[in-house]
Amino acid sequence: MGGVQRAVASRRVPEIKEIQLDESDKEDAEEMDVSDEDDMVPPPRKKMRQSEYLKEENDSLRCQMEAYKNEVDLIKADLKSEVSIRDDQIDAFKKTLQGMQQTLSENAVRKRQDDAKTAELHAKVKKLKEQVGTGTEGGEEEAKEEADDLLSSLSTGPLSDKTARLIGLTSTFLHIHPKGASVDYIWSFIQQFDKEIRPSDIETMLNQYPTVYKQITTGVGACLERKWIFTGFETTV
Repeated sequence: MGGVQRAVASRRVPEIKEIQLDESDKEDAEEMDVSDEDDMVPPPRKKMRQSEYLKEENDSLRCQMEAYKNEVDLIKADLKSEVSIRDDQIDAFKKTLQGMQQTLSENAVRKRQDDAKTAELHAKVKKLKEQVGTGTEGGEEEAKEEADDLLSSLSTGPLSDKTARLIGLTSTFLHIHPKGASVDYIWSFIQQFDKEIRPSDIETMLNQYPTVYKQITTGVGACLERKWIFTGFETTV
């Protein structure tokens, strides 16, 4: 009996092992199926990380867009300001040009009037000289006096209130600057009282009265400077 039982047991061992192997294979297959399903369906944490990444990227793009928009707005504002400045400069140039044209026109008219007056006075002087030379009625002395008066009117002419004021202001300024002052320096003082005065007006007036104003030069080379001094109190011989 013992031998029979051992024989039966020895035949069943392979069958048991085969059954165990089959069950093990099934378990492995089930585990593999479960693992594949786990890989196909992402866990909640992975989904959360992806969502946060997309949100951050979206915020970054939004910030970049805002930065570009602000930069474009700044460029537009700068261009608008530059155009406005150029328009103002053009308007100023136009007004300056109109003023210069008007001044040139007025000077041309004044010059024609002065030339006509000068020619007339010269003709009278010539006539008086002829009278003096021929000894016509009226006497030589009277003719000479009249000639002197005409010559005086040629050199000076009537002094307007504006010219008188300009002479007074210039003389006062140069009197307190005994070492002299340039035309621009004089102009910077006088234009406080007369906004329409120009440096050329001052220079013309200074040259018209050589017994009152004298031009001097200081420095040498590139440092050379032309100044005017007041000589109205000097005694002429």
